[in-house]
Amino acid sequence: MKEEIIRQIVEKIVNELEDKEPLAPDMCAQTTCNAGKEIPVEASGRHVHLCREHVEQLFGKGYVLTKQKALSQPGQYVCKERVALEGPGGTINQVAVLGPVREKTQVELSATDARTLGIKAPVRLSGDLKDAADIAIRNGAHTVDAKNAAIIAKIHLHINPSDAKRYGVHHGQHVSVTVNTARAVTFHDVIVRADAHAQNVLHMDYDEANACGFAAGDRCCIDTGMYDQDHAPPDPVEKPEEFKVVTESRIQRLVSGTCSSLTFKSGTILTPLAKDIARENNITIRFV
Repeated sequence: MKEEIIRQIVEKIVNELEDKEPLAPDMCAQTTCNAGKEIPVEASGRHVHLCREHVEQLFGKGYVLTKQKALSQPGQYVCKERVALEGPGGTINQVAVLGPVREKTQVELSATDARTLGIKAPVRLSGDLKDAADIAIRNGAHTVDAKNAAIIAKIHLHINPSDAKRYGVHHGQHVSVTVNTARAVTFHDVIVRADAHAQNVLHMDYDEANACGFAAGDRCCIDTGMYDQDHAPPDPVEKPEEFKVVTESRIQRLVSGTCSSLTFKSGTILTPLAKDIARENNITIRFV
């Protein structure tokens, strides 16, 4: 008798819940998320990637950067060295240097940093230095004038190819991403960077992190239905088959596109950094 009464009470409660209106999106932080597909979020502060020439100009001939801490993406790390950034509007001290050494010096800032320095830096993915701003980098009495080096880092999503396939996205795709933070925000035009060596993580700058109330441990999800655009890769400035030597900068031109392979004439030389960039961005290299 008691079991029958309990069953009737439970059935009544379930029926009442089913008759109620579903929660509005602003009442449920998870409504836009794909169940089981949340991705960690990291806030990336201002930092500098140095070329070999600038390392030696700032720290001395033959100087080797000192690895301090590994970052989430394999092979990337924070160095012990710190530098100052100088622009016409001001100076920012104690800026982290990241390794390993790159072919070209690159300074990644937030929009607030750029205003503090008094420079007009474009929003770009790492490696894309088109129209990048000039900036001075100083270590004590040593200063280098880095031309076309400073950019505002564009929000992007690192993901390994197997998870990209499971989530229904691919390298170079532009998607929307909702961050489940204290002030949940959906970011549009987020670039997917699929790479076999990648650790799944959304990278945003400190301006974006502050806007959404980011805290360590927060996660996000991909909202492919909200902003799902495939952007064709830009037309190459030079025909690949005419290259004699392929450098990092040439490979980087295709990083923000949907290019998945490149074909070169037999005998074309790829620098080690070019091979690394191709591998990191899941680009297949072919020779004919």
